[in-house]
Amino acid sequence: MDKGKDNYISTVKAIGIILVVVGHSIDECFAHRVIYIFHMPLFFFCSGYFYKVPSSIENVKQYIQKRVRGLYFPFVKWSVLFMLLHNLFYTWNFYPKEDDFYKCYISSDYASHLKSILFTMTGQEFFLVPLWFLKELLLASVFVCLFTFILRKVSYMFKDIVMWCFLFVMAIISKPNEWGLPIIWNLSIMYLSATFFFAGYMYRMVERERFYSLSRLSFCLIILFIVVWYWKDTPNMLGYTADSIPLFVLMALIGILSVFAASYLIELSSIKYFFYYIGSHTMIVLVFHLLAFKVVSLLKIYIYGLPIENLSKWTIQDHNELFWLVYSLVGIGLPLLIYEIGNRLRAYVVGIKRKYIL
Repeated sequence: MDKGKDNYISTVKAIGIILVVVGHSIDECFAHRVIYIFHMPLFFFCSGYFYKVPSSIENVKQYIQKRVRGLYFPFVKWSVLFMLLHNLFYTWNFYPKEDDFYKCYISSDYASHLKSILFTMTGQEFFLVPLWFLKELLLASVFVCLFTFILRKVSYMFKDIVMWCFLFVMAIISKPNEWGLPIIWNLSIMYLSATFFFAGYMYRMVERERFYSLSRLSFCLIILFIVVWYWKDTPNMLGYTADSIPLFVLMALIGILSVFAASYLIELSSIKYFFYYIGSHTMIVLVFHLLAFKVVSLLKIYIYGLPIENLSKWTIQDHNELFWLVYSLVGIGLPLLIYEIGNRLRAYVVGIKRKYIL
């Protein structure tokens, strides 16, 4: 496909981050299981979609530096900021006060969390739980980079398929005993993340526009819905068994192809620009959507006269099940609105400064 891939993948990423927010807005149900079986593999797949095998050590260094700047630094920045705000959030009833895990921090707690944030990319605050993805994407992409660079001169038939199978098998055999290293934490998750990452890399080489049609999209969704309907204990990236990996990967890839097909169809309409914008700001939504949920929870507390302690819940699902839609809209829209206002204010201030300087 030669059409604007950047915009096209922005649409894919937009659908992905919308599914993340919706998944966090609803309780365990059929829709929740469908979303969780493929929405995080989708982001690994998208990242691998643009991957290119480095041809020199210098290219390897540049790629790793780019990954560190794009994944590690944002994780540290937002984790440190939210850590500094922890006691304020605790005072505002954003955390459950009966849970000692969310106690008010003292200096030793700040030091402990800072150490985890800097050296193991863990210890992030409650609102930043979704940022586990940044660490796994960093590990997976660096591993694939080194893996493919070392084997770049090896030539044999079906090389990429064999390499993908290696990652797939390693994800399975490393799961039962939970193989891990001090920083990597869980080798199986890294291999599984790399499996989806490398699948995205392979897919770009064979992708054709004819893959995408309403009939193919419908077929993929029907298969996905049927399997998830009967598979009650549906796995996800952070909860799976070795036995579930083969079907999990297959269903995740079917879900991913469904999103790609939907994105291609969206490209044919004017609403694509809406998705371009969301897809270009996924980090903002990822970081702030759980915090934005508190606005909706405050509204429900006011409407239904609930105790303020309910504010500490992830979401308040009582009284009106349709509030998941309000949570989703606010979780996506409020972070983007504040971001846009901030950008315009910054541009206004810079404009004033330049005016006086000139």
